[in-house]
Amino acid sequence: MTEGKSKTWEEHWAEGDTPWDAGRASPVLEKYVAEHPTKKAARALIPGCGSGYDVFHLARAGYRSIGIDIAPSAQRRFSELRTIAGLTETEASLVTFDFFALSPDDLGGPFDLIWDYTFYCAISPGQRDAWRSQMDRLLSPNGTLLMLLYPVVAGAPESQGPPYPLDPQKVTQQLSPSFRVQHLAKATDSHPGREGKEWLGVFQKQAADT
Repeated sequence: MTEGKSKTWEEHWAEGDTPWDAGRASPVLEKYVAEHPTKKAARALIPGCGSGYDVFHLARAGYRSIGIDIAPSAQRRFSELRTIAGLTETEASLVTFDFFALSPDDLGGPFDLIWDYTFYCAISPGQRDAWRSQMDRLLSPNGTLLMLLYPVVAGAPESQGPPYPLDPQKVTQQLSPSFRVQHLAKATDSHPGREGKEWLGVFQKQAADT
């Protein structure tokens, strides 16, 4: 992730100043996973995972889950919560790394699923082309990019953030033609305070010969 308005992400975590931490996995992710059982040995990547709630939920659903966060101090909180969740490092792990500098080989190969929630909205708009390229590199052919777009607020200045307000149609355009839209609609379940501001996007990576 990039830096916040006045602090780096590491400073936020080191000081315990994490107002974005909702204390549980996203209700939207919980519902999606319940409706889409994982395939055996599937792998999931969660950039900007922070405390790791979504990483743990995907791990409990059967994914070999790897989170990424650029803030080293997030590791301590992640490890504490993983122990509470009763998960092993093999099932759920956190890599402290710059998302944009990763290659698939750094993480053991490409992923079947990438879950992006409050990561895309935290990077500067100038990084979005690089973000798309990384998603393309890190996903397996026909893999799924699952995005919970937040905040979606009509008329909000798109240049002010983070979090930067998002337009679902512009995100779709950003991903074309590498990804095909399978689902794009306002989310029906959200963390308190985020109701009506979240859209779920399900995008399938297109194979090279499509």
